[in-house]
Amino acid sequence: LVRNYTGDAIPPHLSYFDLDVNANRLVLVFDEPVDLSTLIMSRFTLQSKNITSNPQQLYSLTSGVVYSADSMIVMINMSVTDVNAIKSRLFATSASNTYLVIAQNAVFDLAVVPNAIQAVTSGIPVNYYAPDTTPPLLTGFTLDLSLNALVLTFNEPVRTSTFNITGISILQYCGDDEMHTALTLTGGSFHPANLSDGAIIVPIVLTPYNVVYLKSVTLVTAVLSEVVLNISTKVAEDIALQKLQPLNC
Repeated sequence: LVRNYTGDAIPPHLSYFDLDVNANRLVLVFDEPVDLSTLIMSRFTLQSKNITSNPQQLYSLTSGVVYSADSMIVMINMSVTDVNAIKSRLFATSASNTYLVIAQNAVFDLAVVPNAIQAVTSGIPVNYYAPDTTPPLLTGFTLDLSLNALVLTFNEPVRTSTFNITGISILQYCGDDEMHTALTLTGGSFHPANLSDGAIIVPIVLTPYNVVYLKSVTLVTAVLSEVVLNISTKVAEDIALQKLQPLNC
């Protein structure tokens, strides 16, 4: 029979964390088991330095899937939205610019009350970092000749500073005959002109020459729903400098 019992009153501490950007995986390692049902994703913030207040250099998670049981090791599949938001801010690109800050009550240990994890106000550096090694993909586009506009949508942020418009060919349709190629772009500009690195949607204003040529091609003008693009690897690269996966008709 226990006459005197003193419960656990020591809050858990984060020992270290790992980040795998290629797998969208965040791993938290605590000094004792934690109750995963109490974890609040928005109280975990990744940032570029141990201390920063610049909103472009930090990002609080909004969602994710925890796929480990209650334990000292917490594995989180980060949402694509969160990962892309971090990439667009141009940090967490290496171990040297990846830190984690944790707000109070982000998670509790198995004793629950009052053992919320202690706040980590000065970010701790990542322990293990795995870079993004997956090429970006073009996931969609729109062509509006009335606005002289071609809008490209990618599955992750890309660098506009190294963008090469001349790697884009606009095709009337997919086919083996010589008539299916409409135009390989000779140039163009971004809209807005100062579009910075980290864009997922890239609006391009076509050159007058390219627009006139496209409008002169009957099939492109009449059946825009059949228009396709050929994209070479030189068109774009992601924030991790991975070249675009080519897209051929």
